[in-house]
Amino acid sequence: MSNLILPDFTANKTEWNEFIKKHAPRSGAFLHSWEWADFRTSEGFDAVRFVIYDKNNETIGFAICERRKIGLGLSYLYCPKGPIVSKDYENSVRELAKFAMPAFDPKIIFFRFEPHSENNISWQGKDIRKTSHIQPSATLMVDLNKSEEDLLGEMHQKTRYNIKVASKHGVSVKIKSGDLSLFIKLLKETANRDAFRAHSISHYEKLLSSLNSSDIRAFVAEASVSGKVIASNFMIDYAGVRTYLHGASSSSNRNLMAPYLLHWELMRDAKSIGLRWYDFWGIAETDDPLHPWAGITRFKKGFGGEVVRYPGAFDLVLNKKMYQLYRIARAVRRTV
Repeated sequence: MSNLILPDFTANKTEWNEFIKKHAPRSGAFLHSWEWADFRTSEGFDAVRFVIYDKNNETIGFAICERRKIGLGLSYLYCPKGPIVSKDYENSVRELAKFAMPAFDPKIIFFRFEPHSENNISWQGKDIRKTSHIQPSATLMVDLNKSEEDLLGEMHQKTRYNIKVASKHGVSVKIKSGDLSLFIKLLKETANRDAFRAHSISHYEKLLSSLNSSDIRAFVAEASVSGKVIASNFMIDYAGVRTYLHGASSSSNRNLMAPYLLHWELMRDAKSIGLRWYDFWGIAETDDPLHPWAGITRFKKGFGGEVVRYPGAFDLVLNKKMYQLYRIARAVRRTV
């Protein structure tokens, strides 16, 4: 059986990040970086680092989990894109949940986790329930080991054309030194245009300050024309992957196709510094044209790459009675 302890007592940042880089899935590894726990804590979440050992006291896994309150003094434990383990996945999940209840909060009624492959959930039984995913269950990843010629060749013809349009009209790109305030301004404009809720500037400020080490870096990249920023992306580099977290663009000058050139230059830069993958961080799970992400999925798929799918989220039920009440309450809230 696996034994678990609170890693704040024994783990160190270097050991932690090296393990995650080696064993994490291609997409979303940054969610288990040492620095991510610091970021979530700065946002007011109860984020805790766990180390998982086997019976020989060998480290076989790490996990960053958050306690999320659901009312009536109850809560659940959530492990985004994890836990990250090198072996014995089922036992690690069960022991992590078993340990967390008395050690962290005895009122935790379920443990929500997101396995990396179908093999990790072949053991699911009556106490494991499939649930709605929180992190993207499908994404698009571009292999940066390929030559620039091959990368361009695998793009949709219209995407290549739009990159040329942006270059022809004098759009320039700035990597890793973009202006956060301009990103926020464009993000608000984009959110109003596309009807979604944007994070606050404080959220991004904390990302920039927390994810800033030799292992991980968050940054803003921007595209401009005649000195005016017209597209901006918020990016994270970690574990050989450059992740496109959020993007924004101006409602004016859209004919200049700045977002296309911005992504291409970000890929070229990532390739030049030895990163392996470019992760577009989330696409629609299906080709349904009515899917809320249908438009952004078409845009992302235009860059070629590989569609990578994950099983999604699962709940390990720890208190069956209270879990049923929780699900009933959620269903009622969705109908009113």
